[in-house]
Amino acid sequence: MLFSFCLVAAGCQQHRKFFDYDEVIHYYHPGDGSEPISSPDNGKSGLDTLRSGVIEGGIPRDITDTAFIARLKEMGYSPRPLKQSAFPEIDALFSEKDASDASVTSCIRIYRDVLIFRKHNKVTGIAKICFECGDYNFNGTQTSTESFGSPNDYERLYHLLHGKGQ
Repeated sequence: MLFSFCLVAAGCQQHRKFFDYDEVIHYYHPGDGSEPISSPDNGKSGLDTLRSGVIEGGIPRDITDTAFIARLKEMGYSPRPLKQSAFPEIDALFSEKDASDASVTSCIRIYRDVLIFRKHNKVTGIAKICFECGDYNFNGTQTSTESFGSPNDYERLYHLLHGKGQ
């Protein structure tokens, strides 16, 4: 009896969602890589510093660090709310699951895709994705994200965010 309870509990835990939300906004930076993303701090404006932090990884520091969201459009990101019909696929991707074979990449990550998860207009999660490197940065989740990132996860998410009809 105890053994079956542990199996059920473990099964439930494997599928816990990373974020609790009722709205997801996808911000995309279309930069083709030809423009410099960061440069020496000499003459760098506050917006350039903020853009570098978002694109290259240092911002947000944690889930309470949300001031940058209001300036994403100014930084060149285009917002697009995801339809609720996409939520089941988002749940499947952004939830605990069996560990995958994660690969290590050696590219310089550039977070062109930022997902803002909100519940009752409050930011509950932030996911920054670099599809080129297969890398991510999540804030606001209390669950293990180690199982995210199989090549299939990135392919499915890319299609969901950038596929036709979205």
